[in-house]
Amino acid sequence: LKVDEIVKDISADPDGHRFVYIPFNEPDQIWYELETADQTRYEANRDRFFADWRTVYRRIRAIDPGARIAGPNEAGYHSRLLRDFLAFARREDVLPQVITWHELDSASLRDFQAHHDDYRALEREAGVAPLKINIDEYGNRRDLSVPGQLVQWVSMFERNKVYANTAYWDAAGNLNGHVVRSGIPNGGWWFFRWYAGLTG
Repeated sequence: LKVDEIVKDISADPDGHRFVYIPFNEPDQIWYELETADQTRYEANRDRFFADWRTVYRRIRAIDPGARIAGPNEAGYHSRLLRDFLAFARREDVLPQVITWHELDSASLRDFQAHHDDYRALEREAGVAPLKINIDEYGNRRDLSVPGQLVQWVSMFERNKVYANTAYWDAAGNLNGHVVRSGIPNGGWWFFRWYAGLTG
């Protein structure tokens, strides 16, 4: 299996402890159609995804017992799926160490706080201790090079003590929207440089 080769390579690497496995990217859209409004179809797709999650999670753990695993890694925030996922993952002992989803919708800057608060309530409902959160893709093209937009994202993430990564699918060679031309940084690049230099 390809999973076996990848996990063996990473676990053998001296810096392997720095890696976090994300077994599925955007399962709600790309692989399993978990956004469907049809409840019967949703449940069938959800159960297929959960079975696959359990299989891959246990396979990674069998090869590397100390592996850090993140998920479910939805393309957007879906309370229905996360409620079901937490109950399933707790029952089957396949909880990720990091919860991930994407905030890419044009309303995400407005809606992230409500998503965060709803997720924390779902954890309490499921009897799950608070997990680390990583919004592993956030922002739109209107955000990525604009300090006034970025400071709003970063302040929300700081306030809620969550990790986050800008979306990395932007045009090749522009550092996720942070360079105008090769080697010429824009306002977004300078914002992150100053932010990285903050102390205290």
